[in-house]
Amino acid sequence: FSKNLPEEKLKSFASILGKFFDTEAADYKKELERKVPNYNQLLEKAGDKVMDLSLKPRIVEMDRDADRRYHWTTVKEKVAAAKGERFANPSPYKEYFNVEMKTKDDQEFLGQLFEKMKAEAAEMKDPQAKKALEDFIAKQSVPAIGGKHVFAVEKALSDQIFATANAIFAAVKNSKEQGMTDEQVKTWLEKEGKDIYLNVSKKWLTEYIKANAEVEKDVQFMKDFFRSEKNVPGRTKADVLKEMWALLPEVMGKPVPPIDEGLLESMSKLPATDPEHFQHPWGTAEKLYKSEAVDPFGTKYLLGIYATKEEAQKAFKEWSGEYDKAREDMKVEMAQWSKQENARLDKDTSARDRVKKILEEARR
Repeated sequence: FSKNLPEEKLKSFASILGKFFDTEAADYKKELERKVPNYNQLLEKAGDKVMDLSLKPRIVEMDRDADRRYHWTTVKEKVAAAKGERFANPSPYKEYFNVEMKTKDDQEFLGQLFEKMKAEAAEMKDPQAKKALEDFIAKQSVPAIGGKHVFAVEKALSDQIFATANAIFAAVKNSKEQGMTDEQVKTWLEKEGKDIYLNVSKKWLTEYIKANAEVEKDVQFMKDFFRSEKNVPGRTKADVLKEMWALLPEVMGKPVPPIDEGLLESMSKLPATDPEHFQHPWGTAEKLYKSEAVDPFGTKYLLGIYATKEEAQKAFKEWSGEYDKAREDMKVEMAQWSKQENARLDKDTSARDRVKKILEEARR
């Protein structure tokens, strides 16, 4: 190789090599086009995973007494607002606080608070509110120095008491900024500040106990009302209407016209009590249980509301059993349909042939 190839031969060799690579590239593209894709790849990929399509139970406790408290509190707040008054929040939700007795002053302060409560209870006219406050005081005691007193205080009440303390602290801070000395602040807190805090706290407490007693009384009245329903065999709605109609003149203070005979006749065919709704738990129960079924996608299905947790669980088991049976029936139906479709396709290949022809033409 001591001599270089002529320029013409180099150009000719380069041209031949270029044609070779172009031919190879074209053949490679045609080969790719001829390859038939796996049209079942997605199905095979998804078929590897087994999805749990069973239902999951969800039992939700419903506090019907809380619903009744909310109802009566809302009513009383609106009535009080119409009069330009305030109705205290009667919520019974409790918070727990540990009050440590560090000094004798702490003992005296707590003792004075209980004494003011006793005095307030003695002056109360509402017997239910009075008893509630007396019961609360009877459970309290002033521990020795170094001990702790655990207060189980309703949050609605404690929020107001803490707001009072914060207002006093804000007033002290403002007074300091205006030039009051630490000694003057201490003197004011020991005399006027303590009395303000005790009196305002006593006011919040008595208002809360009164409001709570009123609402609890109404809550109990609602339950007693629905529990008072009597099932008298043979009694009709017409009999109930007659009894109510007989009381109307006394209530309205004037005579009333007679009841329409056609109305009485139609109502005499209806029993006074519906056996399915006699003393219904929605009106009589303190707590109810909502039974739900949750599918794999998070959708919830309400199965019903029951008086006990056991009934709610039983409802789910029955419903879930029907659901599983329906799924099995659907699998059988789908398998039968698949066999029928495959048999039809095997018998009539015209559609399959058209698809093959289209794919072959697309590869050219």
